[in-house]
Amino acid sequence: MSKLLPKILSAAVFPAALMIVSKIAGIALVNSITGLDWGLQTNTGTLFSVEVLYPSLHDAVSVNSYSNLFMTILLAAGTGVLLFQSYFLNASHQNPKVIVKLIHFDFLLWLSESSTIFPRLTVWLSFLWLATIVCLSQSLQSLVYPWISIAALVTSIIFTWLASHTIEEELHTILPEHGTLSS
Repeated sequence: MSKLLPKILSAAVFPAALMIVSKIAGIALVNSITGLDWGLQTNTGTLFSVEVLYPSLHDAVSVNSYSNLFMTILLAAGTGVLLFQSYFLNASHQNPKVIVKLIHFDFLLWLSESSTIFPRLTVWLSFLWLATIVCLSQSLQSLVYPWISIAALVTSIIFTWLASHTIEEELHTILPEHGTLSS
């Protein structure tokens, strides 16, 4: 087995758990803020045996929309932290003065190597895109407000562009001037 697969699998545990927990926490948060009437129903004939029920479709769409927004914001925040870490705190980009300042402020643990940050960044981006796809598909079914799906899509596109830009810069530090290895 390659060394990359266990690294990716271990990096996927936290964002996967965050995606599930943030969706449930988003539902609970919206329910407590809005004071909506809701109930639980068990149904063994479906994939998920517990369903949350609301008196109206409007209430269900509202709760689903804002819980999807909460989930997407948390996944975007995690991806943003990794983007920040890969762009500003990558060990290959730092000069000795910056490293001394990081040691002084006890931020040395934030320094990362490309070999550890890019697999995690790829996993987090994948989960951000998964949340975006969920929002878009639910928006097409009129189960989520369209602006939430558009915001998730724009965020995913921007974060993907930033990640590809960061990876491209890293490749230029590894490869010679023309971007290819010569023999």
